[in-house]
Amino acid sequence: MNESKFLKLNLKDLAKSAIIAGLTVVVTGAITILSAITDATGQLPTLEDFCKLLISGLIAGAIYLLKNLLSNENKEFLKG
Repeated sequence: MNESKFLKLNLKDLAKSAIIAGLTVVVTGAITILSAITDATGQLPTLEDFCKLLISGLIAGAIYLLKNLLSNENKEFLKG
């Protein structure tokens, strides 16, 4: 397997990070919209809510990259 070394990232890590970020936005967005529809007010999410969703996706992707950055090729965390 072509795993990244300790304190290094490769394109595979970046691609997986983008997938994690995208899925986070889609899932939390769906939950937000569904809960708004079933809410008594029936008010859909605002632009501010969608900005928060994007920020949560970026944070999830950044955390995934940080985890991979601090793991070695054997997927051991903080062991260089």
